Amino acid sequence: MDYYALDQMITEDKQKGNTPFFVNSMSGSTVMGSYDDMNKVADICQKHKLWHHIDACWGGFLSWSDKSKYLFAGSERSNSACINAHKGQGVPNQATMILINDNPEALRKSNTSGATYLFLDNEYSKYDIADKTLSCGRKGDSLKLWLSLKFHGRKGYAEMADKAMEKA
Repeated sequence: MDYYALDQMITEDKQKGNTPFFVNSMSGSTVMGSYDDMNKVADICQKHKLWHHIDACWGGFLSWSDKSKYLFAGSERSNSACINAHKGQGVPNQATMILINDNPEALRKSNTSGATYLFLDNEYSKYDIADKTLSCGRKGDSLKLWLSLKFHGRKGYAEMADKAMEKA
């Protein structure tokens, strides 16, 4: 990412009366495996009061490795990040995590459809998380993530990440 150009384009958009609200940075792009400097992006986002999201769908699994954690410096300053565990971590089928920083209501506010014909308001509705998720009802995704973590452990995931980097 060209950080100077990003800052300039945001400033120009604001001067035109537009309202930029979101910057997406990369942590392991699919084709080239590139990583943006998260601290530089976070500085720009904080300066302009923009939401900073990190697309770590492909490269996020390297965060398990102590050797590769430098790639994620500054990611703790982002508002959100997404990791696809079915890619680098070998979790079966689709298994995606979205991590939200310092905004516990963000997922509920952005995903609740209010479709009363789908979601009943009764004594059991507190257990139904479907109206609070991106996919509206795939409740079992967290189980395969948990089982995979129990099987491989942090050390196993770190070894997978280290081997991937050695091969690269």
